[in-house]
Amino acid sequence: MEVVSRSEYSAGTVEKLFESKEGGTTAYVRSADGRWITYYAHLDGYAPGLREGLYLERGAPIGTVGFTGNASAEGPHLHFEVKRMKPGESWDKGEAIDPYPLLTGR
Repeated sequence: MEVVSRSEYSAGTVEKLFESKEGGTTAYVRSADGRWITYYAHLDGYAPGLREGLYLERGAPIGTVGFTGNASAEGPHLHFEVKRMKPGESWDKGEAIDPYPLLTGR
């Protein structure tokens, strides 16, 4: 399954791409207004051309769902997280929030 950005907060800049033991193939995307970071982990791979600093329009592909890192080999899945960011805050900081209201427009 392809992972695409879907909410009105999804347009933004690829902040960080890396491999980790826990998250496997990961991507962090900062929203255009800088208030949010979305985190995608256990990806099978990145979308063609994805790189740090790339601006993504709403709906742009980020990668494909996989089971890299410490994900169970039972089947692919996505670890998705949204963090509320303060101005100038580093990509690895921020306050994790429940993403449901952002994803549903509530």
